[in-house]
Amino acid sequence: MIAGPARAAALLLLGQALGACLPIPHRHLKRPAVVFRVHDFSGHAIPRARLTVYTANIVGKSVQERAPIPLDSLGRGYLEGQSEWHLFMIFIPDAEAPWVWAWCVDAPGYRRAADEFVEEPGDTVRIRLTRTLEPAERLARPFLLVGFSALGTPVDPLLVVLGTFAFCACSAMIPLLHAEAYLVATSLLAPPELRWPLVIAATSGQMLGKVGMYYAGRGVRLIPGERMQRRIQLATERYRDKRQLGSGLVFLSASSGFPPFYIVSIAAGTLTFPLMPFIILGFAGRFLRFTVAVFLPHVLSG
Repeated sequence: MIAGPARAAALLLLGQALGACLPIPHRHLKRPAVVFRVHDFSGHAIPRARLTVYTANIVGKSVQERAPIPLDSLGRGYLEGQSEWHLFMIFIPDAEAPWVWAWCVDAPGYRRAADEFVEEPGDTVRIRLTRTLEPAERLARPFLLVGFSALGTPVDPLLVVLGTFAFCACSAMIPLLHAEAYLVATSLLAPPELRWPLVIAATSGQMLGKVGMYYAGRGVRLIPGERMQRRIQLATERYRDKRQLGSGLVFLSASSGFPPFYIVSIAAGTLTFPLMPFIILGFAGRFLRFTVAVFLPHVLSG
């Protein structure tokens, strides 16, 4: 016959065992140790990116803790691990794993990213953010997708350069297509080694289109469409009474856009400005202008 206290202890253990609970002290993970790395698709850290980790209870997933994680200059952030003592071992599903975690990252000009995890990751959690496009940049989106997938992943640098050449050639003849907005968007998406090729491709494409406008000023119908022909006719009549067009004006127009290079290109053909000087001066001016468009956003962002 079991004595009173011993019998009571045995009954208690039996009751706890039947209730799937035994007095077995142990440590349990409350917060995992995690290394985060936040970057763009080129692998560079993103200025002003904010990383937050949330701790929630698995029952109802109610948030219990919100922890902002500072990021260093390389985009790395560290979450310190934390464990807690449990006096009883509970054999009910999820009762011994009551915590789940989630992270959220946002940055100006980028799409927000978030995910959750239920156990400690075995490796660095890499978080790649993709840029959002401004309204002017959305106009260039079909050409951006020539070289970039919808998620901003590089496909082929050659396709990016060719897409830039094609867009800028079209923008030389269609004012609605804004070459500078396209270059700003593309330079922010493209890796640093593509910046100079982008400038050269954009300048070459623009000058190909402007040579077409030059010949349009001479009366050659290279550009279809009645609306475009009316614009060419108006620009031609505007400069028909001029005797000559100065080299300085061609370079100023190509580099600054004042007066509009679209009109000056037509006027150069109307006034029989020599073709080779027009190409050289126009190329130099557009090269300077597009260099600013590609590199200035990176200078301003630091």
